[in-house]
Amino acid sequence: MSTRSKLILLVLAGGFLTMAVEVRYLHRNVLQEEWQAILPLIFCPLAALACGLALFGTQVARYFCAAVMALGAVVGLFGVLLHSEGEVEPFQRLLTASIVAKANGGDDRDRREGEEEGPPVLAPMSLTGLSVIGLLVALPGGRKNQNTI
Repeated sequence: MSTRSKLILLVLAGGFLTMAVEVRYLHRNVLQEEWQAILPLIFCPLAALACGLALFGTQVARYFCAAVMALGAVVGLFGVLLHSEGEVEPFQRLLTASIVAKANGGDDRDRREGEEEGPPVLAPMSLTGLSVIGLLVALPGGRKNQNTI
C-alpha cells in the first residue's frame, strides 16, 4: 500500500470520528424517538477502526475495510431516505430555494412563515462520500506493477 493511500486512510479515520461526534450532537433529541438515529453513531467508529486496520496493508484487512465502506455507502443512502421521509418535495425545496435566492439577487428571505425545515436532506451523503472514498482506497489493486499517480 502506498504512502498516499495510508495518509488517505488516516484522514478518513479522523473524518469518521469527527462525524461521530457531530452526529451525536445533532441527533441528541432524535435518539430517544427513532432507533435509526443510532446507525451513524455505530457505523462511524467501526469505519474508523476499519481504516486503521487497513493501514496494516494485509489483504484481509483491506477487504474488511472495503466491506465496511460499502456498508457505509448504504447507511448514508438510507439516511437520505430517512431525512427526506421518502418524499421528493424536500429535494424540490432545495432546488427552488436556490432559484428564488438567485432571482432575489442572492437573498433567501422568501421562506414561508412557520415552515418547519426538518433535518438536512443531503447531510447523510457526507457519510456516503467518505465511505466511497474509503472503498476506492481500501480495495486491493489488480496488477502488481501498476503505475500510481
